[in-house]
Amino acid sequence: MHMRFIRLRCGALAPSLLALMIAGCGGAAGSSGSVLPSHGAATPQDVVLKIVLPAAQNGMSAHLRHALFVSASTNGLLVKVYNHGSPVLGRQPVALQAIDISATAPSSSNCVTVASGRTCTPSFAVPSGGPYDFDFQTYDAVPVAGSFAAARELGVGVSPNVIITVGVTNTVAISIGGIVASAFIVPTFQTLNGLDAAAQNVAVGALDADGHVIVTSGVGETYVDVDGNPVSIALSVSGAGTTMALTPTSVDTSGTPVSLVYTSANATSAQASGGFTATLTATPGNGATPGNINLAVERSVTEFTTGISAGAYPLGIAVGPDRNLWFTEELGNRIGRITPTGTVTEFSSGINGSTHPYGIAAGSDGNLWFTESLTSRIGRINPTTGTINEYSTGITPGCDPQGIAAGSDGNLWFTEFSGNSIGRINPMNGVITEFSTGISANAGPRGITSGPLGNHLWFTESNGDRIGRITVTTGAIAEFSTGLSANADPTAIVAGPDGNLWFTESAGTGRIGRINPTTGAITEFSTGISSLAAPDSITAGAYYPWHDGNLWFGEYGGNRIGRVNPTTGTITEFSAGISSSAHPIAGIAAGPDGNLWFTEVGSNSIGRLTP
Repeated sequence: MHMRFIRLRCGALAPSLLALMIAGCGGAAGSSGSVLPSHGAATPQDVVLKIVLPAAQNGMSAHLRHALFVSASTNGLLVKVYNHGSPVLGRQPVALQAIDISATAPSSSNCVTVASGRTCTPSFAVPSGGPYDFDFQTYDAVPVAGSFAAARELGVGVSPNVIITVGVTNTVAISIGGIVASAFIVPTFQTLNGLDAAAQNVAVGALDADGHVIVTSGVGETYVDVDGNPVSIALSVSGAGTTMALTPTSVDTSGTPVSLVYTSANATSAQASGGFTATLTATPGNGATPGNINLAVERSVTEFTTGISAGAYPLGIAVGPDRNLWFTEELGNRIGRITPTGTVTEFSSGINGSTHPYGIAAGSDGNLWFTESLTSRIGRINPTTGTINEYSTGITPGCDPQGIAAGSDGNLWFTEFSGNSIGRINPMNGVITEFSTGISANAGPRGITSGPLGNHLWFTESNGDRIGRITVTTGAIAEFSTGLSANADPTAIVAGPDGNLWFTESAGTGRIGRINPTTGAITEFSTGISSLAAPDSITAGAYYPWHDGNLWFGEYGGNRIGRVNPTTGTITEFSAGISSSAHPIAGIAAGPDGNLWFTEVGSNSIGRLTP
C-alpha cells in the first residue's frame, strides 16, 4: 500500500459503487495485465468487479454532492491481492491485475457507457481459498504494458479478509477513498462584512489530481493524512497587528461549516490601518498542493479622479438603470458617469449656460433626472446616449431646485430651496407643478426621498428645522418638528431598512435624526459623531450582493464617512483612505456592487468605500 499520499477516510460505500463479486466458475478471465501464480494448489477463480463511474462534470457543482462515486477521470484500475495478515513491508501479491476501464476499453464487456457515465465489469483470476486482502488503486489513464507509470493516482481502497469460495457468488462492498491533490476554500461572503465582532462561515473541501471534488458518505468523516490527522487549515493576517481564529481547525465533510471568527479588536486595527488582508490556507500535507484564498478584510476607500475635469465640484450621485453611478458637477456644469470599476465619462451637450447641476435621481422612465439650482430648471439625461434635455415651463424663476427623488406615482419630485415649494415633473411630458400650501415661511426645503409607505415623499426643511411630508396623490403637505433640536439644519433624508426615515443635521457638531412615518416622532443620535463633523448626505446600505442593514452618511466637516445602526443608533466613523480635503458633502449612494459611492467636492473626486 502506498504511503506517499493523503487519503480520504471513508465508511463503506454503496455496493453499486464498487462491488467485488466472487463467482464459482474456474478459469482466468481475459483482462489486460497479469495474474501471479498462487502460493499453493488452489484453483484460480474468476473475480468480477462492478465499478460505476460518473460522466465528466464540473466537480465544483453542488448537485454532485448527493452521490457517492470514484473520480470521473478514472480510466484504469490496479488490483493487488495479498494473503490476509501478511506483513506490509516487502509482502508480495498473490494476484495482480492492471485493468483498462476507460470508455473505449478494448473489451466491450468491460464497460458500458451511458449518458450518466459508465459501468464496468472487468474480471480477473484469483486462487480460491484465502482469506485475502484486496488493494485497489484508481488512475486517470489506462495501463501501458501492465503499468500505470505515466498516470496520476486518484483513489485507493481496500477490502480485507475476503474468502474465495468455489461454487458460491459473494458480493463485497469496497470503500474507495479519493487521494487529495489540492484543497479549496470557498467563503460565503465577498469581504468580511463590517469588521464588527462576528463570525463568517467558509466551506472547505478537497480535489483529486484532475480537479474533481472528493465526495464522501458524509457523516463524521474528515479529510485526513495517512496517519489519521485532519487536513489542516490556517489563517494569517497582515496589516492589522491582530489575529483571528478558525473554529474548528479540522475539516468535516459532513457539512459542518468552518467558522472564521473575528472581534472588535480587528475593527479597531483595520480602521487605523485602512484595512487588512486575511489569507485562509487549507493544506493537505505530504507534498500536496495547499488551497489558498485571500479575503479582503477591510473597510477600504478608493478615490477616483481620472476623467473628472478640474474644478468640476462633483455633488449629487445616484445609481442609474444601467448599473453605473451618475453624478452632477455643480461648477463644471456637466453630468458624470462612473462605472463600478472606476471609469469616468462626462456629458455636457444640452446643458445651456452656467446651470449648477445639483441633485440627481433615476426616474421610472429609464432616464436620470437632475436639478439645475442656478437656472431653476430640471434636466434629463438618457443613460444610453448621453442626450440631455432641460425643462423650465411651470417652475418659478429663482426657486433654486436642489433635491430630487422618484415618487411612487412615477413622477419626479424636487425641493425648491428658495422657492419654499415642492415641485413635481411628469417624466412623460415634462409638465411641472409646484406645491407650497402647508410649508411654513422660509422653510428652505432641501433633501427629499420617497417614503416607506409608498404614497408619501418626505423632505427636510433646512431653515425651518422641520421634516415635511407630501402626499403624492393630493399634494397635501404636513410638517413635523417635535423632538428636533433648534438650529439643527436638517439636510438629506432617506428611507431606512427599518421602515423609518433617517436624516442628517449638519449644523454644529451634527446629529443623525430618525422620524417614524406613522407617528411623526423624531429621535436624534449624536454619540459617536466627532466635533464639527457636519453630516450632510445619507443613504441606506446595499441590499445586493448582501444586505448591509445600516445607514451611511458623509461628513463634510470631518472628511469621514459615518455609519449608523438603525436598531441601536450606534454611530461609527471611518476616515482611512479619504483625502484630508475631500469634504464629502451632498452625494452618497449604495452601488450595485455593494459598495458605498460618494462625491468629494474638495478633492474633485468620486470615493468608493468597501463596507
